[in-house]
Amino acid sequence: MSSKSTIAFVFPGLADHVDPTLPVCRGLVQMGWQVEYICDTNFRDAIEETGAIFHDVDEICAQHGMKSLDMLISDCLDSYDDSSAKTWGTKFGSIAIKILTPVFIDVFRRIAPKVVVYCPIRCPYAHFASQSLKLKDVSLLTKPGPGFVTRELSQMGQTPSKIIEKLKTNTANIKAMDSLRILLDKRLSLNTSLPLFHEYYTQLNLVAKLQSLADPLSETDACVFFAQGKKFEFVGFLQNDSTEDDDESRCPELFAEIAIASRLRSDIIYISMGTLLTGEDPDYGWSAYAGDNLLSGKEICHAIYSVIFRELGEWVPKPLVILAVGDRLDALPDLKIPENCRCFPTLPQQQVLQKARPSLFITHGGDIAFMEALSVGSPMIVCPCHRNDFTNAKCAEKLGVGVQVHVPCCRTDDFGPDDPTEAFKASFSEALDTMLGTNRRAYKWRSQALSEEIRDSGGAARAVELIQELMPRSKRATLQSKYGI
Repeated sequence: MSSKSTIAFVFPGLADHVDPTLPVCRGLVQMGWQVEYICDTNFRDAIEETGAIFHDVDEICAQHGMKSLDMLISDCLDSYDDSSAKTWGTKFGSIAIKILTPVFIDVFRRIAPKVVVYCPIRCPYAHFASQSLKLKDVSLLTKPGPGFVTRELSQMGQTPSKIIEKLKTNTANIKAMDSLRILLDKRLSLNTSLPLFHEYYTQLNLVAKLQSLADPLSETDACVFFAQGKKFEFVGFLQNDSTEDDDESRCPELFAEIAIASRLRSDIIYISMGTLLTGEDPDYGWSAYAGDNLLSGKEICHAIYSVIFRELGEWVPKPLVILAVGDRLDALPDLKIPENCRCFPTLPQQQVLQKARPSLFITHGGDIAFMEALSVGSPMIVCPCHRNDFTNAKCAEKLGVGVQVHVPCCRTDDFGPDDPTEAFKASFSEALDTMLGTNRRAYKWRSQALSEEIRDSGGAARAVELIQELMPRSKRATLQSKYGI
């Protein structure tokens, strides 16, 4: 494939940013494009599995006499001399962007892509490098629309005005902004005017969410984007639609049981709280986001399992209960596992959800798990641990597709005579009764309606189509050009 058919992807080494891009990469490769993907080595195998060519961002930094990307960003954050910079400097500040934009100008000159696809949150330097070289580019936003900025700042106790003031008065950031303006020969505000982030977006911005789930823009911000001609296309869940026979072969007996339960129209309950909750640090993911929680992640998981084993093990007819519990030896509590419950360290979650289409999915509410459940029309119970998880939990309740179970917190909760574990078990048991009780059909109907909206939004196929439409028809890669038809 000649360089004329090359597309560059630039995304950070974070799963919730990288994973949604992989189906798009695969689709472009299948259409005949050569995809050159710049990321860190943690995602090398997954990227190369799509057929893309992997480039290690840390090697690129080393070639330009710099530290690893993470160390570079850490040093830049220290330059702000502000203890709160770790919550906003990476996204809004210009110091790292000033250093990395020339690097990516050099990279793009070497790769010679016709289109650059980039993360507008973490990789705006790819956008500025594209502008400098007059390359076409597309942002792929994994947050729920450009309105996410205001919501996330509010959760951090910040406002756009506070961020603007910090950036306008920080000497190191001011110097970085001046250097960028000279380099790009542009009068950029660089997050010192509203709306924040508006210069990080390009003319075509793909959003890997449904428009009905988008964080709203203020009327003023929406008018700015409209006046700038910046379009946001909500392509929905970028689901990996490749055949995963290898994943199913890891646990053939389970998929055989799922097939039988589906034919018999038996309930299937799937529980996956994420291995981080039973990882080496049992408190990881809870104390930093939920306040002064009284239970560790492991204790929360054990409480959920004990309620599941006690209540669903006694149902008649018995549902098929599937648990992904993590790979620690103490992941499961010292309880008898009912005969209708199947426990695994890890499972191919997307394939389990697609095959089982569970009557209920119990999750911590991460972005990917949340959208995977909606894509198959499964109602959910959400026990959140991260900031985004709380947003998804509230969203599930607002949309009527699930309920949230709150984690006991010593600052806000009154347990009366019960200890925190028993209080959480009682709340979880109540949620289970709600989701599987007399109103279950309403939750299922609303979940299926969103599943249809996800299907109609086009997903990865629509994203590939929109990226290709940037090129003149005579320059587009096609299946015919790939196979010489």
